[in-house]
Amino acid sequence: MFSILTRSPAALATIWPANAVMLGLLIRFPRLANASGWLGGVAGYLLADLITGEDPVRLVLLFAGNLAGIIAGYLLLSRVERRNLKLRDPRSLHHVTAAIMFAAFAAGLVGTIANPLIFEGSSWQGFLFWFATEAVNYVAFLPVLLTLPAPRRRRLRYPLAERRYARPPLNAGMLRKLLPGLSLVVGLLLATVIGGPGALVFTLPGLFWCGLRYSIPVVALLGLLTSCAVLTEVNHDHIRLLEGIGSQAFALSVRLGVALITLTPLYVATVIAERNEIVHNLERLASTDPLTGALNRRAFFHRGERLMRLLARQERQVAVLMLDIDHFKQVNDRHGHAGGDRILQAFTHTIRAQLRDGALLGRFGGEEFAILLPIVAEGDGAIVAERLRAGVGQLRLLDQSGQVLKATISIGVVEAQADATPLTDLTNIADRRLYLAKRNGRNRVEWGERKAVQR
Repeated sequence: MFSILTRSPAALATIWPANAVMLGLLIRFPRLANASGWLGGVAGYLLADLITGEDPVRLVLLFAGNLAGIIAGYLLLSRVERRNLKLRDPRSLHHVTAAIMFAAFAAGLVGTIANPLIFEGSSWQGFLFWFATEAVNYVAFLPVLLTLPAPRRRRLRYPLAERRYARPPLNAGMLRKLLPGLSLVVGLLLATVIGGPGALVFTLPGLFWCGLRYSIPVVALLGLLTSCAVLTEVNHDHIRLLEGIGSQAFALSVRLGVALITLTPLYVATVIAERNEIVHNLERLASTDPLTGALNRRAFFHRGERLMRLLARQERQVAVLMLDIDHFKQVNDRHGHAGGDRILQAFTHTIRAQLRDGALLGRFGGEEFAILLPIVAEGDGAIVAERLRAGVGQLRLLDQSGQVLKATISIGVVEAQADATPLTDLTNIADRRLYLAKRNGRNRVEWGERKAVQR
Protein backbone atom coordinates (compact mmCIF):
# COMPACT_ATOMS: atom_id res chain seq x y z
CA MET A 1 0.00 0.00 0.00
CA PHE A 2 2.81 2.41 0.91
CA SER A 3 4.61 1.71 -2.38
CA ILE A 4 1.40 2.35 -4.33
CA LEU A 5 0.95 5.70 -2.63
CA THR A 6 4.54 6.70 -3.43
CA ARG A 7 4.31 5.53 -7.05
CA SER A 8 4.55 8.33 -9.59
CA PRO A 9 1.80 8.52 -12.24
CA ALA A 10 4.55 8.59 -14.86
CA ALA A 11 6.74 5.80 -13.54
CA LEU A 12 6.88 2.59 -11.54
CA ALA A 13 7.48 2.77 -7.79
CA THR A 14 11.14 3.01 -6.84
CA ILE A 15 10.77 0.57 -3.94
CA TRP A 16 8.24 -2.22 -4.51
CA PRO A 17 8.70 -5.11 -2.04
CA ALA A 18 5.31 -6.77 -2.59
CA ASN A 19 6.37 -9.10 -5.41
CA ALA A 20 9.54 -10.28 -3.69
CA VAL A 21 7.70 -10.73 -0.39
CA MET A 22 4.96 -12.86 -1.97
CA LEU A 23 7.47 -14.96 -3.90
CA GLY A 24 9.64 -15.36 -0.81
CA LEU A 25 6.71 -16.48 1.33
CA LEU A 26 5.56 -19.01 -1.27
CA ILE A 27 9.05 -20.51 -1.47
CA ARG A 28 9.92 -20.28 2.22
CA PHE A 29 6.59 -21.74 3.33
CA PRO A 30 5.46 -24.24 0.66
CA ARG A 31 2.18 -24.87 2.48
CA LEU A 32 1.11 -21.38 1.32
CA ALA A 33 1.58 -22.30 -2.35
CA ASN A 34 -1.94 -23.64 -2.78
CA ALA A 35 -5.08 -22.25 -4.36
CA SER A 36 -5.99 -20.32 -1.21
CA GLY A 37 -2.52 -18.79 -0.95
CA TRP A 38 -2.44 -17.65 -4.56
CA LEU A 39 -6.00 -16.30 -4.43
CA GLY A 40 -5.22 -14.45 -1.21
CA GLY A 41 -2.19 -12.81 -2.81
CA VAL A 42 -4.15 -11.83 -5.92
CA ALA A 43 -6.94 -10.38 -3.77
CA GLY A 44 -4.41 -8.36 -1.81
CA TYR A 45 -2.97 -6.77 -4.95
CA LEU A 46 -6.37 -5.93 -6.42
CA LEU A 47 -7.77 -4.62 -3.14
CA ALA A 48 -4.80 -2.33 -2.57
CA ASP A 49 -5.11 -0.86 -6.07
CA LEU A 50 -8.88 -0.41 -5.74
CA ILE A 51 -8.52 1.37 -2.39
CA THR A 52 -6.10 3.86 -3.94
CA GLY A 53 -8.48 4.53 -6.83
CA GLU A 54 -6.26 3.14 -9.59
CA ASP A 55 -7.45 3.47 -13.21
CA PRO A 56 -8.87 0.08 -14.35
CA VAL A 57 -6.62 -0.27 -17.42
CA ARG A 58 -3.55 0.75 -15.45
CA LEU A 59 -4.59 -1.58 -12.62
CA VAL A 60 -4.87 -4.61 -14.92
CA LEU A 61 -1.53 -3.98 -16.64
CA LEU A 62 0.39 -3.34 -13.43
CA PHE A 63 -1.20 -6.37 -11.81
CA ALA A 64 -0.28 -8.51 -14.82
CA GLY A 65 3.35 -7.41 -14.55
CA ASN A 66 3.44 -8.20 -10.83
CA LEU A 67 1.84 -11.61 -11.24
CA ALA A 68 3.95 -12.57 -14.27
CA GLY A 69 7.16 -12.00 -12.33
CA ILE A 70 5.96 -13.93 -9.29
CA ILE A 71 4.82 -16.91 -11.36
CA ALA A 72 8.05 -17.00 -13.35
CA GLY A 73 10.19 -16.83 -10.22
CA TYR A 74 8.11 -19.49 -8.50
CA LEU A 75 8.36 -21.88 -11.45
CA LEU A 76 12.15 -21.83 -11.16
CA LEU A 77 12.65 -21.63 -7.39
CA SER A 78 10.08 -24.32 -6.59
CA ARG A 79 12.27 -26.78 -8.51
CA VAL A 80 15.41 -25.92 -6.55
CA GLU A 81 16.31 -28.12 -3.58
CA ARG A 82 15.50 -26.41 -0.30
CA ARG A 83 19.09 -26.59 0.92
CA ASN A 84 20.10 -24.53 -2.13
CA LEU A 85 17.71 -21.73 -1.19
CA LYS A 86 19.62 -20.70 1.96
CA LEU A 87 22.43 -19.04 -0.07
CA ARG A 88 25.13 -20.99 1.77
CA ASP A 89 27.41 -21.23 -1.27
CA PRO A 90 27.85 -19.43 -4.62
CA ARG A 91 26.00 -22.16 -6.53
CA SER A 92 22.84 -21.60 -4.49
CA LEU A 93 23.08 -17.86 -5.18
CA HIS A 94 23.36 -18.68 -8.90
CA HIS A 95 19.98 -20.44 -8.69
CA VAL A 96 18.33 -17.53 -6.90
CA THR A 97 19.90 -14.93 -9.22
CA ALA A 98 18.73 -16.85 -12.28
CA ALA A 99 15.19 -16.97 -10.87
CA ILE A 100 15.31 -13.24 -10.15
CA MET A 101 16.42 -12.47 -13.69
CA PHE A 102 13.72 -14.74 -15.11
CA ALA A 103 11.06 -13.07 -12.96
CA ALA A 104 12.29 -9.63 -14.03
CA PHE A 105 12.30 -10.79 -17.67
CA ALA A 106 8.67 -11.94 -17.40
CA ALA A 107 7.67 -8.59 -15.91
CA GLY A 108 9.62 -6.86 -18.68
CA LEU A 109 7.57 -8.67 -21.30
CA VAL A 110 4.43 -7.20 -19.77
CA GLY A 111 6.21 -3.85 -19.79
CA THR A 112 6.48 -4.00 -23.59
CA ILE A 113 2.69 -3.81 -23.71
CA ALA A 114 2.08 -1.63 -20.66
CA ASN A 115 4.66 1.09 -21.26
CA PRO A 116 3.09 2.48 -24.46
CA LEU A 117 -0.39 2.38 -22.93
CA ILE A 118 0.41 3.73 -19.45
CA PHE A 119 3.52 5.88 -19.81
CA GLU A 120 3.40 6.66 -23.56
CA GLY A 121 6.87 5.24 -24.10
CA SER A 122 8.31 2.65 -26.42
CA SER A 123 7.96 -1.09 -25.93
CA TRP A 124 11.74 -1.53 -25.72
CA GLN A 125 12.01 1.12 -23.02
CA GLY A 126 9.13 -0.55 -21.22
CA PHE A 127 10.89 -3.90 -21.24
CA LEU A 128 14.16 -2.46 -19.94
CA PHE A 129 12.55 -0.27 -17.28
CA TRP A 130 10.23 -2.96 -15.92
CA PHE A 131 13.07 -5.47 -16.01
CA ALA A 132 15.39 -3.16 -14.05
CA THR A 133 12.72 -2.16 -11.53
CA GLU A 134 11.74 -5.75 -10.77
CA ALA A 135 15.36 -6.91 -10.69
CA VAL A 136 16.49 -4.37 -8.10
CA ASN A 137 13.52 -5.06 -5.83
CA TYR A 138 13.87 -8.84 -6.05
CA VAL A 139 17.62 -8.59 -5.42
CA ALA A 140 17.02 -6.36 -2.39
CA PHE A 141 14.16 -8.19 -0.70
CA LEU A 142 14.16 -11.86 -1.77
CA PRO A 143 17.54 -12.89 -0.21
CA VAL A 144 16.42 -11.47 3.14
CA LEU A 145 13.27 -13.60 3.11
CA LEU A 146 15.12 -16.74 2.01
CA THR A 147 17.89 -16.45 4.62
CA LEU A 148 15.93 -15.07 7.57
CA PRO A 149 16.56 -17.50 10.47
CA ALA A 150 13.51 -19.34 11.72
CA PRO A 151 12.53 -18.45 15.31
CA ARG A 152 13.50 -21.10 17.81
CA ARG A 153 13.62 -21.56 21.55
CA ARG A 154 17.20 -21.27 22.71
CA ARG A 155 18.57 -23.43 25.47
CA LEU A 156 20.36 -21.64 28.27
CA ARG A 157 24.05 -22.31 28.58
CA TYR A 158 24.00 -21.34 32.26
CA PRO A 159 21.47 -21.58 35.07
CA LEU A 160 18.99 -18.77 35.47
CA ALA A 161 20.80 -17.43 38.50
CA GLU A 162 23.96 -16.95 36.46
CA ARG A 163 22.49 -15.80 33.16
CA ARG A 164 24.41 -12.53 33.49
CA TYR A 165 27.52 -14.33 32.25
CA ALA A 166 25.82 -14.91 28.90
CA ARG A 167 25.95 -11.16 28.14
CA PRO A 168 29.56 -9.99 27.95
CA PRO A 169 30.16 -6.24 28.24
CA LEU A 170 30.95 -4.11 25.21
CA ASN A 171 34.65 -4.47 24.42
CA ALA A 172 37.18 -3.80 21.68
CA GLY A 173 36.36 -7.08 19.94
CA MET A 174 32.69 -6.20 19.66
CA LEU A 175 33.55 -2.73 18.39
CA ARG A 176 35.73 -4.28 15.68
CA LYS A 177 32.73 -6.33 14.57
CA LEU A 178 30.79 -3.10 14.06
CA LEU A 179 33.43 -1.49 11.84
CA PRO A 180 32.20 -2.98 8.52
CA GLY A 181 28.70 -1.69 9.19
CA LEU A 182 30.04 1.72 10.18
CA SER A 183 32.07 1.88 6.96
CA LEU A 184 28.84 1.27 5.05
CA VAL A 185 27.20 4.22 6.80
CA VAL A 186 30.22 6.39 5.96
CA GLY A 187 29.89 5.40 2.29
CA LEU A 188 26.24 6.46 2.26
CA LEU A 189 27.11 9.80 3.87
CA LEU A 190 29.89 10.44 1.35
CA ALA A 191 27.55 9.61 -1.53
CA THR A 192 25.07 12.16 -0.19
CA VAL A 193 27.66 14.89 0.43
CA ILE A 194 29.88 14.45 -2.63
CA GLY A 195 27.45 13.11 -5.25
CA GLY A 196 28.56 12.80 -8.87
CA PRO A 197 28.65 9.80 -11.23
CA GLY A 198 30.73 7.71 -8.82
CA ALA A 199 28.41 8.14 -5.84
CA LEU A 200 26.62 4.84 -6.49
CA VAL A 201 29.75 2.82 -5.73
CA PHE A 202 30.73 4.72 -2.57
CA THR A 203 28.96 2.01 -0.56
CA LEU A 204 30.68 -0.85 -2.38
CA PRO A 205 33.81 -1.09 -0.15
CA GLY A 206 31.62 -1.19 2.96
CA LEU A 207 29.34 -3.82 1.44
CA PHE A 208 32.36 -5.87 0.39
CA TRP A 209 33.78 -5.68 3.93
CA CYS A 210 30.42 -6.69 5.38
CA GLY A 211 30.37 -9.67 3.01
CA LEU A 212 33.75 -10.76 4.38
CA ARG A 213 32.87 -10.40 8.05
CA TYR A 214 29.14 -10.93 8.57
CA SER A 215 26.77 -13.87 8.16
CA ILE A 216 24.68 -14.23 5.01
CA PRO A 217 21.37 -13.13 6.63
CA VAL A 218 23.04 -9.99 8.00
CA VAL A 219 24.66 -9.21 4.64
CA ALA A 220 21.32 -9.67 2.88
CA LEU A 221 19.64 -7.29 5.34
CA LEU A 222 22.39 -4.68 4.97
CA GLY A 223 22.12 -4.96 1.19
CA LEU A 224 18.37 -4.36 1.44
CA LEU A 225 18.80 -1.29 3.65
CA THR A 226 21.57 0.11 1.46
CA SER A 227 19.70 -0.34 -1.81
CA CYS A 228 16.55 1.25 -0.36
CA ALA A 229 18.57 4.16 1.02
CA VAL A 230 20.42 4.79 -2.25
CA LEU A 231 17.29 4.53 -4.41
CA THR A 232 15.36 6.84 -2.09
CA GLU A 233 18.17 9.39 -1.90
CA VAL A 234 18.60 9.44 -5.68
CA ASN A 235 14.86 9.63 -6.25
CA HIS A 236 14.61 12.67 -3.97
CA ASP A 237 17.72 14.28 -5.48
CA HIS A 238 19.70 14.03 -2.22
CA ILE A 239 22.38 12.16 -4.16
CA ARG A 240 23.01 14.11 -7.34
CA LEU A 241 24.60 11.89 -9.96
CA LEU A 242 24.06 13.65 -13.29
CA GLU A 243 21.77 16.14 -14.90
CA GLY A 244 18.59 14.79 -16.42
CA ILE A 245 17.76 12.62 -13.46
CA GLY A 246 14.07 12.68 -14.32
CA SER A 247 14.54 10.63 -17.48
CA GLN A 248 13.51 6.99 -17.69
CA ALA A 249 16.93 6.03 -19.05
CA PHE A 250 18.59 7.53 -15.98
CA ALA A 251 16.30 5.64 -13.60
CA LEU A 252 16.94 2.44 -15.57
CA SER A 253 20.70 2.86 -15.21
CA VAL A 254 20.51 3.61 -11.49
CA ARG A 255 18.26 0.66 -10.69
CA LEU A 256 20.38 -1.83 -12.63
CA GLY A 257 23.50 -0.43 -10.99
CA VAL A 258 22.04 -0.73 -7.50
CA ALA A 259 20.89 -4.30 -8.23
CA LEU A 260 24.39 -5.36 -9.29
CA ILE A 261 26.00 -3.60 -6.32
CA THR A 262 23.60 -5.33 -3.93
CA LEU A 263 24.47 -8.74 -5.39
CA THR A 264 28.23 -8.23 -4.91
CA PRO A 265 28.43 -8.64 -1.10
CA LEU A 266 26.08 -11.62 -1.28
CA TYR A 267 28.48 -13.45 -3.58
CA VAL A 268 31.36 -12.53 -1.27
CA ALA A 269 29.43 -13.77 1.77
CA THR A 270 28.50 -17.07 0.10
CA VAL A 271 32.12 -17.72 -0.88
CA ILE A 272 33.23 -17.02 2.70
CA ALA A 273 30.43 -19.22 4.08
CA GLU A 274 31.46 -22.09 1.82
CA ARG A 275 35.11 -21.71 2.84
CA ASN A 276 34.15 -21.60 6.53
CA GLU A 277 32.10 -24.77 6.13
CA ILE A 278 35.04 -26.56 4.51
CA VAL A 279 37.36 -25.42 7.30
CA HIS A 280 34.79 -26.43 9.93
CA ASN A 281 34.45 -29.90 8.40
CA LEU A 282 38.23 -30.33 8.34
CA GLU A 283 38.49 -29.21 11.97
CA ARG A 284 35.69 -31.57 12.92
CA LEU A 285 37.42 -34.49 11.20
CA ALA A 286 40.68 -33.62 12.96
CA SER A 287 39.13 -33.17 16.41
CA THR A 288 36.39 -35.79 16.69
CA ASP A 289 36.11 -39.54 16.83
CA PRO A 290 34.53 -40.70 13.55
CA LEU A 291 32.45 -43.46 15.17
CA THR A 292 30.87 -41.58 18.07
CA GLY A 293 31.35 -37.92 17.18
CA ALA A 294 32.93 -37.26 20.58
CA LEU A 295 36.05 -35.12 20.83
CA ASN A 296 39.34 -36.95 20.58
CA ARG A 297 41.81 -36.71 23.48
CA ARG A 298 43.81 -33.81 22.04
CA ALA A 299 40.74 -31.75 21.18
CA PHE A 300 39.15 -32.48 24.57
CA PHE A 301 42.12 -31.05 26.45
CA HIS A 302 42.50 -28.13 24.05
CA ARG A 303 38.87 -27.05 24.33
CA GLY A 304 38.65 -28.06 27.96
CA GLU A 305 41.54 -25.83 29.01
CA ARG A 306 39.95 -22.94 27.14
CA LEU A 307 36.64 -23.60 28.91
CA MET A 308 38.42 -23.81 32.27
CA ARG A 309 40.01 -20.39 31.72
CA LEU A 310 36.62 -18.89 30.90
CA LEU A 311 34.99 -20.46 33.95
CA ALA A 312 37.89 -19.39 36.16
CA ARG A 313 37.32 -15.74 35.20
CA GLN A 314 33.68 -16.21 36.21
CA GLU A 315 34.68 -17.95 39.47
CA ARG A 316 32.71 -21.02 38.42
CA GLN A 317 33.03 -24.63 39.54
CA VAL A 318 33.62 -27.63 37.29
CA ALA A 319 33.23 -31.38 37.39
CA VAL A 320 35.25 -33.94 35.46
CA LEU A 321 33.75 -37.37 34.85
CA MET A 322 35.65 -40.39 33.58
CA LEU A 323 33.36 -43.09 32.17
CA ASP A 324 34.03 -46.67 31.12
CA ILE A 325 31.62 -49.20 29.59
CA ASP A 326 31.65 -52.29 31.78
CA HIS A 327 32.82 -55.58 30.27
CA PHE A 328 33.05 -54.04 26.81
CA LYS A 329 35.46 -56.74 25.59
CA GLN A 330 32.80 -59.35 26.33
CA VAL A 331 30.31 -57.36 24.25
CA ASN A 332 32.72 -57.47 21.30
CA ASP A 333 33.41 -61.17 21.81
CA ARG A 334 29.74 -62.09 22.07
CA HIS A 335 28.18 -59.75 19.51
CA GLY A 336 31.10 -58.88 17.26
CA HIS A 337 32.66 -55.49 16.59
CA ALA A 338 29.49 -54.32 14.85
CA GLY A 339 27.59 -54.88 18.09
CA GLY A 340 30.28 -53.06 20.04
CA ASP A 341 30.09 -50.14 17.65
CA ARG A 342 26.32 -49.97 18.12
CA ILE A 343 26.76 -49.87 21.88
CA LEU A 344 29.32 -47.06 21.59
CA GLN A 345 27.07 -45.01 19.34
CA ALA A 346 23.99 -45.53 21.51
CA PHE A 347 26.05 -44.73 24.61
CA THR A 348 27.30 -41.39 23.25
CA HIS A 349 23.82 -40.50 21.99
CA THR A 350 22.38 -41.14 25.46
CA ILE A 351 25.12 -39.13 27.16
CA ARG A 352 24.71 -36.14 24.84
CA ALA A 353 20.95 -36.10 25.31
CA GLN A 354 21.40 -35.65 29.07
CA LEU A 355 24.17 -33.05 29.02
CA ARG A 356 23.30 -29.37 28.82
CA ASP A 357 24.99 -26.88 26.51
CA GLY A 358 28.54 -26.00 27.50
CA ALA A 359 29.63 -29.53 28.51
CA LEU A 360 32.43 -31.31 26.64
CA LEU A 361 32.43 -35.03 25.81
CA GLY A 362 35.63 -36.77 24.71
CA ARG A 363 36.64 -40.30 23.82
CA PHE A 364 40.02 -41.21 25.27
CA GLY A 365 40.25 -44.59 23.58
CA GLY A 366 38.34 -47.84 23.35
CA GLU A 367 35.39 -47.66 25.74
CA GLU A 368 36.77 -44.86 27.96
CA PHE A 369 35.23 -41.37 27.81
CA ALA A 370 35.62 -38.07 29.67
CA ILE A 371 33.19 -35.25 30.39
CA LEU A 372 33.92 -31.69 31.53
CA LEU A 373 30.95 -29.64 32.66
CA PRO A 374 30.29 -26.44 34.62
CA ILE A 375 28.44 -26.95 37.91
CA VAL A 376 26.75 -24.64 40.40
CA ALA A 377 27.07 -26.45 43.72
CA GLU A 378 29.02 -29.28 45.33
CA GLY A 379 27.59 -32.65 44.39
CA ASP A 380 26.14 -31.55 41.05
CA GLY A 381 28.74 -33.59 39.19
CA ALA A 382 27.80 -36.75 41.08
CA ILE A 383 24.10 -36.11 40.41
CA VAL A 384 24.78 -35.80 36.68
CA ALA A 385 26.94 -38.93 36.76
CA GLU A 386 24.22 -40.96 38.45
CA ARG A 387 21.68 -39.77 35.88
CA LEU A 388 24.02 -40.82 33.06
CA ARG A 389 24.65 -44.21 34.65
CA ALA A 390 20.92 -44.86 34.98
CA GLY A 391 20.23 -43.71 31.42
CA VAL A 392 22.85 -45.99 29.87
CA GLY A 393 21.62 -48.89 32.01
CA GLN A 394 18.22 -48.65 30.34
CA LEU A 395 19.63 -49.08 26.83
CA ARG A 396 18.34 -52.09 24.95
CA LEU A 397 19.49 -52.80 21.37
CA LEU A 398 19.39 -55.76 19.00
CA ASP A 399 22.42 -57.10 17.17
CA GLN A 400 22.36 -58.56 13.66
CA SER A 401 21.25 -61.96 14.96
CA GLY A 402 18.42 -60.49 17.04
CA GLN A 403 20.16 -60.86 20.40
CA VAL A 404 19.66 -58.11 22.97
CA LEU A 405 22.53 -55.68 23.51
CA LYS A 406 22.78 -53.86 26.82
CA ALA A 407 25.48 -52.12 28.81
CA THR A 408 26.33 -50.58 32.14
CA ILE A 409 28.96 -47.97 32.96
CA SER A 410 31.26 -47.07 35.81
CA ILE A 411 32.03 -43.41 36.50
CA GLY A 412 34.65 -41.55 38.49
CA VAL A 413 33.85 -37.95 39.44
CA VAL A 414 35.93 -35.05 40.71
CA GLU A 415 34.76 -31.50 41.43
CA ALA A 416 36.78 -28.32 41.94
CA GLN A 417 36.91 -24.58 41.40
CA ALA A 418 37.88 -23.94 37.79
CA ASP A 419 41.05 -22.12 38.87
CA ALA A 420 42.05 -24.62 41.58
CA THR A 421 43.49 -27.58 39.66
CA PRO A 422 44.75 -28.13 36.09
CA LEU A 423 42.49 -30.17 33.83
CA THR A 424 45.08 -32.93 33.43
CA ASP A 425 45.23 -33.39 37.20
CA LEU A 426 41.45 -33.48 37.44
CA THR A 427 41.22 -36.18 34.76
CA ASN A 428 43.88 -38.23 36.56
CA ILE A 429 41.95 -38.02 39.84
CA ALA A 430 38.68 -38.89 38.10
CA ASP A 431 40.43 -41.78 36.37
CA ARG A 432 41.59 -43.21 39.71
CA ARG A 433 38.04 -42.97 41.03
CA LEU A 434 36.79 -44.70 37.89
CA TYR A 435 39.01 -47.69 38.59
CA LEU A 436 37.84 -47.61 42.20
CA ALA A 437 34.25 -47.87 40.93
CA LYS A 438 35.24 -50.87 38.80
CA ARG A 439 36.97 -52.58 41.73
CA ASN A 440 33.90 -51.99 43.90
CA GLY A 441 31.61 -53.91 41.58
CA ARG A 442 31.12 -51.74 38.45
CA ASN A 443 27.89 -50.04 37.37
CA ARG A 444 28.41 -47.36 40.01
CA VAL A 445 29.60 -43.80 40.58
CA GLU A 446 32.58 -42.94 42.79
CA TRP A 447 33.35 -39.41 43.93
CA GLY A 448 35.34 -38.05 46.87
CA GLU A 449 35.75 -34.99 49.03
CA ARG A 450 36.31 -31.74 47.16
CA LYS A 451 39.04 -30.69 49.55
CA ALA A 452 41.20 -33.46 48.15
CA VAL A 453 41.43 -31.67 44.79
CA GLN A 454 41.64 -28.03 45.89
CA ARG A 455 44.72 -26.05 46.69
